[in-house]
Amino acid sequence: MKSVLLTAFLLAAALFGAGAPHAPIVITSDADFTPENGVVGGSGTPEDPYLIQGWEIDAANGTGITVRGTSVSFLIRACHISGGPRGTGVTLSQTQGGAIESCIFFGLGAGVFVYRSPGVGVQSTSFVGTRRGIDGSESPRLGVRGSSFIKVKKEGVFMWHCHDSLLEGNLFREALTAVYLDSCHRVRLVGNRVEGAEQGIFLWDCFDCVITKNVFSSCVLGVALVHTSARNAVWHNAFLGCVRPAACDGPGNLWDGGYPTGGNYWEAALEDRFSGLEQDRPGGDGIGDAPFEVPLGCLDRYPLAAPPQGLLKEGGSP
Repeated sequence: MKSVLLTAFLLAAALFGAGAPHAPIVITSDADFTPENGVVGGSGTPEDPYLIQGWEIDAANGTGITVRGTSVSFLIRACHISGGPRGTGVTLSQTQGGAIESCIFFGLGAGVFVYRSPGVGVQSTSFVGTRRGIDGSESPRLGVRGSSFIKVKKEGVFMWHCHDSLLEGNLFREALTAVYLDSCHRVRLVGNRVEGAEQGIFLWDCFDCVITKNVFSSCVLGVALVHTSARNAVWHNAFLGCVRPAACDGPGNLWDGGYPTGGNYWEAALEDRFSGLEQDRPGGDGIGDAPFEVPLGCLDRYPLAAPPQGLLKEGGSP
């Protein structure tokens, strides 16, 4: 297990480049953005954020980079942070305008912890062997794009009260739960790939979220909408080799985009001999002739007969 994680870490490090050693960084005011605290450029504006870049930090069981109580813009880029099961890579608490890009977090309890910090962006970043990748709390407009979560022991991304957020184009491979949203509203989950997770995307008490263009491969459970989750829309996803593709205990969720948009690809043998809103006209239309039952009382009224165009790579694999 350790050798597999180390290989993944070394591969990520080779892709992003090695950093220079630095002691853990603590910034607790705007005045703390100094060279002594790892700042290598920038002026703190949105157009020219303070730049913390290129450091290799051993967080041990502490925190690699802490930014707390600041109001300026900053970017943490190309930093490699490793540590033990009680360590945290980056903590952002009550900040404004923070972003993380092209970093690597390895073997930590949490890669990134975000608390009451609106608008944080995490992009092109790798989380390898962490207990939890990103832990977001009361932080609206949290954006996670183009990042990878490999062999995460618990959740790849966990969010609580992080409304109006976006998870787009991320890879989750072998996690207990790829994404767990608790009491989050109007979150968009678009174009992510989940492979070999116990649970793919799990929504608890969430409203008005959109889950679309995602691939769930070899998961025990693909998508779950539970505990009062309602008005969520799940469509144009592909479920491949999942023990249970989906579960939903609330009838107020949509599992398709209506006709002719269609619903999801469930990897089930579906007849497609008819077309139209009621599927009663001769001739196929790429939509199964009968609804697909989502366990616990929900329906995909217009299941797709084939994966959405362009969603899978050539050869049909995620």
